[in-house]
Amino acid sequence: MSDNIVLNVSSVLRILITYLILYCTNISPYLKIIFIMISDFIDIDIPRMLGLYNNKYIGRTLKYQMTDKIIDTIVYSLLLIYTLNQNYLSINEKYILIGLFIYRLVGVIMFIKIKDRQYLYHYQNFYLEIMQAFYIFNQFFMLINIRIY
Repeated sequence: MSDNIVLNVSSVLRILITYLILYCTNISPYLKIIFIMISDFIDIDIPRMLGLYNNKYIGRTLKYQMTDKIIDTIVYSLLLIYTLNQNYLSINEKYILIGLFIYRLVGVIMFIKIKDRQYLYHYQNFYLEIMQAFYIFNQFFMLINIRIY
């Protein structure tokens, strides 16, 4: 099987798994984010461990990097849509997440257009970590019956 087919199949699988985690599981949002973070291994590490990639350095290729960033953006879009439709976070937290998403999106678009990884360094991805922190803090404060805005 060619590396492109493996990459495409694993990328679609990653999107499908993200959707299933978000909409077909009854677990807390911060656990959903952890599982989504773990699912990031689907497109590179698992196929490489199974010997499905012919190029053992595929993760360093521009094709992989561009595909990975596009899939990350789709996954983050699904997660943002899910989050905006839930009542777990305050409106201010949601605005911060939208801003972080757009910030990273600018870097990904520049990377794909110009094909220079420097844009990914200048537009760091803080989206998942900040979202995770919001969910954990909200869960903690909900347990002690306090809401912070």
